[in-house]
Amino acid sequence: YEAPLGESLEQYVLRIKSGPGGTVVHTFTIDDATTKKYLAADIAADLGGIPAQLTLDIRQVSGTGVICPAREATIDL
Repeated sequence: YEAPLGESLEQYVLRIKSGPGGTVVHTFTIDDATTKKYLAADIAADLGGIPAQLTLDIRQVSGTGVICPAREATIDL
């Protein structure tokens, strides 16, 4: 696997939130991957059921440990 942009690794921090601008209910650290499964049972446990929309933010972590700014998105399920 080759990390992009000259980084020594490809790592992301993905945070699931209670809603737009809301509190963080689940955090994933993702190494060298382009997909991540968030199981329905985990969604229900974190959010009290399966919502119509899911809010998350994601940021890349540099090989030197620098954490980039987050980008928040809300997606329809």
